[in-house]
Amino acid sequence: MDGGGEVMAPLVILVLGETGRYLSLVHTLLAAGHRVRAGTRRPGAATGVRQRGVEIVRVDLDDVGSIVEAATGADAVFAAGTFHRTGAEGDVLHGRNVIDAARIAEAPHLVYVSVAGADRPTDVPLFESKRRVEDYLERCSVHHRRPRVSHGERMEPVERTGAGARPLSEPGSA
Repeated sequence: MDGGGEVMAPLVILVLGETGRYLSLVHTLLAAGHRVRAGTRRPGAATGVRQRGVEIVRVDLDDVGSIVEAATGADAVFAAGTFHRTGAEGDVLHGRNVIDAARIAEAPHLVYVSVAGADRPTDVPLFESKRRVEDYLERCSVHHRRPRVSHGERMEPVERTGAGARPLSEPGSA
């Protein structure tokens, strides 16, 4: 249901990296009645979610075209970084590729998980890579939310529309 009490139609949500840290999101989306398209570089590792009705698509975050193909027709794209696998430069490249692909595919929404502290310069490579991706995201015409995760997994969601960015009071609002 939306905030007005109306039942929402199921959405198609592309989750990038579903075999990793955000597998629980896939289960939550399925439980809410949404269709999940899981983008992964290892489709064979996604057998558990495939059995639950998830559409599995191969995505290479180095290849914008593969992300565009996966994002086409999705109502939302959910992505997090790849810092722990690729380092700072890979994280920035992949983040920008996801943003570009969401724009090209005309995905109505992008949720890009960042990190608390990415809103200011630091000497922490992870924070700096996220800040660079966030800076790029702000310059692009993609409607997005940017939850910032701290070590306690608390979200600090931010929504950007044509009027600029604004913090949201709760992850599910707006």
